[in-house]
Amino acid sequence: MSASDLEAHVNDVMENPLRTKDLNNNRKAYLGQDGETIVIHDPMHDDGGTVFRRAADRVDEYWNNELN
Repeated sequence: MSASDLEAHVNDVMENPLRTKDLNNNRKAYLGQDGETIVIHDPMHDDGGTVFRRAADRVDEYWNNELN
C-alpha cells in the first residue's frame, strides 16, 4: 500500500466508520467498515494518531477492554 493509498484508507475509515469510541486525552477511535482497521485520532500529537489492523475475531475484545 502506498502512502497515498494509506491516507485515503484512513480518511475513509474516519468518514465512514463502522463504529467510534471517545477515548481519554481527547482522542477518538474509529473502526473501519472492514471490521479490522482501527484509526486512533490524537489531535494532541504532531503525527495525528495511529492506524493498525486487528484480526476481526479479536476486535471486540480489544475495542471493549483495551481502548480507553
